[in-house]
Amino acid sequence: MEELCGIITPTLQIQNKKNRAKDPASFFEFRSEDLEGVRGTWHTHPTTPANLSLPDYYFFMGYPNLIHFIISSTT
Repeated sequence: MEELCGIITPTLQIQNKKNRAKDPASFFEFRSEDLEGVRGTWHTHPTTPANLSLPDYYFFMGYPNLIHFIISSTT
């Protein structure tokens, strides 16, 4: 199952973006232009809990002025 990802616009609209990771079942990746002028990001953990992974941590630290959400249906 592929991780989904997207952005939160300045008007708080939620938009899906294409996951550009080479392994979308395990990672997510945006194009840099997808993140221009946004308020935040979101991505899913479809088969694992919404715990912060090391790649998530590095991505979040790369964009400290954005809000970030991880969405999971597992506990």
